[in-house]
Parts: sequence; C-alpha cells; structure tokens
Amino acid sequence: MNVPWSLVVFVDILGSVLILLVSCWCAIHSWQLIKKKPDDVFRNYIFLFTLAILFFAVSRSFGHLVKQLLLLNDMATTWKQIAPFSGAINSTSFVVVFALSLSFGRFQKVHSEIEYYKDNLEEMITERTEELEKSKNTLENILNNSNPINITAINFDLLQANQAYYSLWPRDGGKSEVIKCYESRPGDYCHTNECPLKLIVEGSEEVVQEVSKNLQGDVRDFITTARPFRDVDGKLIGMVESFQDITLRKKAERALIKMDQMKSEFISTAAHELNTPLSTMMGYTEFLRTPDEFGGFTDKQKYDFLNEVYDNGEALSRIIVDLLDISRIESGKPIPMVLEEVDFMKVLRKKVKTYIENNSGHTFHLDLPGNPVQSEFKLDRHRINQALENLLSNAVKYSPDGKQIVITGKEDKDGWEVRIEDNGIGMNTDQLNRVFDKFYRADASNTATQGLGLGMSIVKQIIEAHGGNIRVESTEGKGTAVIFNLPYVTA
Repeated sequence: MNVPWSLVVFVDILGSVLILLVSCWCAIHSWQLIKKKPDDVFRNYIFLFTLAILFFAVSRSFGHLVKQLLLLNDMATTWKQIAPFSGAINSTSFVVVFALSLSFGRFQKVHSEIEYYKDNLEEMITERTEELEKSKNTLENILNNSNPINITAINFDLLQANQAYYSLWPRDGGKSEVIKCYESRPGDYCHTNECPLKLIVEGSEEVVQEVSKNLQGDVRDFITTARPFRDVDGKLIGMVESFQDITLRKKAERALIKMDQMKSEFISTAAHELNTPLSTMMGYTEFLRTPDEFGGFTDKQKYDFLNEVYDNGEALSRIIVDLLDISRIESGKPIPMVLEEVDFMKVLRKKVKTYIENNSGHTFHLDLPGNPVQSEFKLDRHRINQALENLLSNAVKYSPDGKQIVITGKEDKDGWEVRIEDNGIGMNTDQLNRVFDKFYRADASNTATQGLGLGMSIVKQIIEAHGGNIRVESTEGKGTAVIFNLPYVTA
C-alpha cells in the first residue's frame, strides 16, 4: 500500500504543532503552580523541567517545520546546510532533559528532607536548645567545683577554667588573651608522649597522673584526671582536666616513711643502749659470782665491781624511764608530776657538782646569783633532775674533751631562767628545727654519740609540764645553748 507523500508531511507538521501546544500548555500550568507557592522548591524544579522539555519540543518541532517548508519550496540545498545546526540544538536539548530527569530522584529526596526539616523545624530547634542548655549546665557543674578545673583545646589553648584554677595559676595577661596550657601550668609531661592532651587525642578516655607543680617556689603535689571534652555533636574539642591537691597526703607519707626509718634506727639504737649496760652488769656479776675462776679479787675490787653494776643499772633505769615517758607522750597522756616545795638553786648546784666529779675531761662553770630573792617554789624534783641530766649529758656528748660548759642561772619576777652552753660541734638549721623531734639524734653518723634520741623531746615535755618554755640556739662548729624558763606558779 502506498501512502501519498503529502499525507506524511501533513502528519509530521501536525505532530510538531501538537507537541508545541502540549509543551506550552505544560509550561503555562507549571508557571501557575509556582505562582501559588513561589517558595516551593519542588514546583520550581517541575517548572524548570517543563521548560527544558518545552525547549526540546520547540527545537525538535521547529526543526521539522523548517525542514518541510524548505523541502516543499525546493530548497533541499539550504536544508542540508542548516541541518547540522538543527541536530546539535536537538542533541543539546535532549541532554538537558536527560540530565534533569536523572537528578529527579535525588532532587525529590532533597525536597522531602527540606519539607521534613521545614515541618519539624520548631521541634528540632527546641530539642537543640535543650541539648545546648544541658551542655551549658554540665559545663557550669564542671567548673563550679572546689578543685582546680580547666578546659584545654586540641591546639593546647586554655579555653576556660574555674576560680580555683586561677587562684593557683593566675592570668598573666588580660582575660581575653588566650594562652597555651603549658604556659599557664608548665609540668614534667609537657611536650612529651605522656602529655594528657596528646593521649586524649590518640583515643584515651581517661588519663590519671601524679604530678608536682612549682607554684612560685612552693612545690605542690596533684593527682590530675583528664577526660575528653566534646561538643553536642560528639566532636572532640579538647580535654577537661581536674587537679586534686595531695600535698598534705604526700607530706604525711614522706613523714611516715621518715618516722618508720627513725623508729627502725631507734629500735637498733635501743637494743644497743640496753645491751651495753646489761652486758657490763652481767660481766661484773660473773666476776663476783665466781671469783676463784679469775684468781680472786680484793675487797676494793669487789667494791668497784659493785659500783660499776650500780652505775650501769642506773643507766639502764634511765633508758627504761625515757621509754616509758615517750610511750605516755605518744598516747597523749601527760607526764606524771609530783610537785613539792624545792630549792631549785640547790638542785641545780648539786647536779652540776655531780657532773664536775664524774667528767674530768670537761671543765664546768656554774654562775648563780649570790642572794636570790626566791629559789624555793613548786617543782617535781625527780623530773627537773631528769631534764638537767639530759641537757648536761648532751653538752658533754657533743663537746670535745677540754672544752668548757657554762651553766648560768638567774631569777626574775616571774621565775628562773637557766642557760646551758657548750663549745661543741653545734647544729645546722635542719638539725636545730628537729631537735625536739622524737627518736631524732643530731648528726649521729658524724658524732658517734650514744642515745635514743628521746632526751630533748622528754625535756621539752617536762619543762612545759611545769608551765615553762624551752628554746635552743646553735651555730654549726661553735656550740649550742639550751635556754629554759621555770615560772614560780606551775601552769
């Protein structure tokens, strides 16, 4: 069956016109939709898509109409010249339409998300505000703490800190000036692999360290705890670091260690101090029990042996008394006192006389007032003798042979002051500060003197139990002076 060519041309022209009409109608309709909701992104997209289709339809239909008109007018040569341009326009239009159609699914998804956010914007803002408020309250609770706390950024900037922090590490510049954490609080871990911020950035959830900080010459010990600091979206901003001051605890630990060492030394010294007079007593007792084994002894020798046993027994008794006294002191009990009217000047003169008779290696000078107004007042005779014994014994121990020991007693309107001064080895500042500590022996390694390190502590307790006070003055290499006061009325 043959169809006339004119019919083909007619159908082609009619189809092209219909496509143009339909495209124009679609464009007009989409334009009307936009006018109703100009802010509707999806409708704007449909309008653009329709314009693209209209452009394609125009280029396609217009090309067909031009082609047919040229062919009907026997202008085939002209058509051949413009045909490539018509094809290029058609191809471009098709690519645009194809690209818009491919992006339709993604655009529709984006449009749905936009509509969702638009419909739920108020609710999302409320939730976000609550999250921000919660974060703000959390931050305030962190900073409102008695311990020093700070927030450090990943780049080591000190972002924020509480008042307790700035009381230890004050701001050097203005409040608006940002400084680095290692400038604010330099420490041993700064710029090392143990830096807490570096460990946090590497993934640690908690970093606990013990550090020492020099605060204007005052070394303080802290336990630092660092944890990640994140924003409401969970992004790591830096770290929150808190400082717990453990200076007193560390001092107590060091003091306890030192006390344990001193007690260990004390036990060793006590064993030696107890064993020495005991061994001497046992030796002389063995002589007296079995004199025939040693060839016999004269009465004078036996008497001397008994004196040695007595003297060492007396030394042993003093050690035991000191141990009992220090035990009472440590348990918080006062030293028992038996007060009676005592002539203090006679007690002092008698005790010095005893030392003069038994210590020929030293010279003693006693300086007392000739006519005292009041030398009799209430004292514990035994305890005062014990205190004088310890002080004179120390003066002898720490003075080389041939040196003079000066004892000066003088009265005033409130009581008596006694000064016992030697010309011995003296003490340095540290020894002077610890002279009244229990179990402390001043530089025992160098002096090689005997004793338990209890004497001065007990003397202090005795003097204070009488309502008096005691102090020590000393210069290393020149000697030591102990000065104590005894009031007429016992506290």
